[in-house]
Amino acid sequence: MKMKSSTKGSMNLIRFLCPICKSSISSPEKDAIDFKLCCGNCSYEDDAGNEILEVGTTNSKVDHLYNLKNLIKRFPRAFLVLGYLFGPLLPIFQIDVYAALKRVRSSQGILGLNLGSGTSNFGDDIINIDFFKYKNVDLVADITKLPLVGTQFDIAILTEVIEHLPHPELVIGEVSRVLKKNGFILITSPFMIGFHGSPNDFQRFTIPGLKLLLKDFEILETKSYGPTGSLLWIFQEWCAAWLSFGSKKAHTFWLIFFMLFTAPIKIVDLLLNLNPMSANIASTFYILAQKK
Repeated sequence: MKMKSSTKGSMNLIRFLCPICKSSISSPEKDAIDFKLCCGNCSYEDDAGNEILEVGTTNSKVDHLYNLKNLIKRFPRAFLVLGYLFGPLLPIFQIDVYAALKRVRSSQGILGLNLGSGTSNFGDDIINIDFFKYKNVDLVADITKLPLVGTQFDIAILTEVIEHLPHPELVIGEVSRVLKKNGFILITSPFMIGFHGSPNDFQRFTIPGLKLLLKDFEILETKSYGPTGSLLWIFQEWCAAWLSFGSKKAHTFWLIFFMLFTAPIKIVDLLLNLNPMSANIASTFYILAQKK
């Protein structure tokens, strides 16, 4: 668990906990850089960032698209803008994520978690936690074993994360532990899209599957997005597969080519999202739930 230097005042409000022996861990100094959270009771140190890289099928030496994504992720804003413009999915779900956050913030000052944050950032009152040290990550840690005292957060956000987790139920259990009573969990999760290991990709969830995963929460909202995005993702991969003749370099080239060429078509989802039957082939689901 490593904390980087952060301008977020919210970081000073967090209480830390050893995920092994459950003893309290002193907060790092405000200006500490790469401060490792260590437990003085059991001498536990989490070597975050190594274990997951060994689990999946992605080989970073030959996966050129994965390497390209990691290169661009060094510039978080550029990565998000390029994804919005040229990715196959119309990011309408982000509007609903911010709307839900606005509703939670309107009632009180909040302290929240953005779990598996990657390059995303939802504000100074939301702490970004990821297994990898992206530029905007506040705390590097394993989100299945959060080094945090329980019942201290108002909301936990997981956007496009749970498909990358081999055991998402462990993260949901941790979320339930660290949320206050009546705290919120907000999840967006892909459905009808292709494999995208970053570095791993384990499963897809339907709305009934998400509700089962959140069986200990009260479901407040569910939404679906992007049937055209689903079609584009599969079409782009289909074309790249045909034209690559088994070459990973050629596949990456043609995939990027067709992403750029077909990206404008996703605007159709502004209309198709209004059709309830489009949920059958949605690219993404959204679910907001509250801790009972």
